[in-house]
Amino acid sequence: MIYAPAYHHMSAGVRACHKLCDELRGRGIDAAMRVTHGTWQPSPYNAPPVQVLTQKQINESVCVFPEYITETNVQAPRAVKWWLQKPEQKLNVRGPTYVWRKAMGKHPRLMVDVIDLKLFTPKTGRGNGVAYYVGKGVKDEKMIPDGALEITRAFPTERQQLADILRSIDYLISFDGYSALTLEAAMCHTPVLLANVPKEIRKLNDEHEFGDDFLSYSLPELESRRDKVQLTRERYEALLPEFQDDIDYFAAAIEDKWS
Repeated sequence: MIYAPAYHHMSAGVRACHKLCDELRGRGIDAAMRVTHGTWQPSPYNAPPVQVLTQKQINESVCVFPEYITETNVQAPRAVKWWLQKPEQKLNVRGPTYVWRKAMGKHPRLMVDVIDLKLFTPKTGRGNGVAYYVGKGVKDEKMIPDGALEITRAFPTERQQLADILRSIDYLISFDGYSALTLEAAMCHTPVLLANVPKEIRKLNDEHEFGDDFLSYSLPELESRRDKVQLTRERYEALLPEFQDDIDYFAAAIEDKWS
């Protein structure tokens, strides 16, 4: 039972939870989503919702809690914590911990493929114009060129439109230093300028599994890295089998612990 908000295509954390459900079901595990808030929306994943749970069902389920579920009154004897962004976020459940990236700590990694490589395909040549994204960051108007297009949680409304935008622009400005949007831009061979990013996020990015060739913190650095952005897609593709290994390890570990 994976606890998460209703599906939203602009939230990588939510996509990850629904994707994990899909992957587990593909391995013959009876997995479902427990919607914590929001109105249920269809997703591209096989991740059916369960809206009402009895305590008996909770007791018999392995309950996966991502760290953005900061408060829960659920008494789950079989709980798993999954740190997607903020390692060691306080959560009032006890159980094994998994992390999205190795740099987050000494817990087992559980990373799933939330980037659709068939959708976010490389562009040819340089794009035109700039887009920016604030997300969880702090906006700085001085960093935004005139005419820049803002990407938000509400726009664009479809993944295809987002991919088209990321392919069409010259570069992306992100005030959110930890967002899958930057990785999606890199899959399109579009470099990323990070602005107003805290030092701890920079350090985490320095240890990125996919390298940091697609990220820069100034325009001169962006230009110097423009020719290296394609390396990110190559590294991501090479790591796809490891993502499957992560899920296999997770599935085997929970079966071994609670079978």
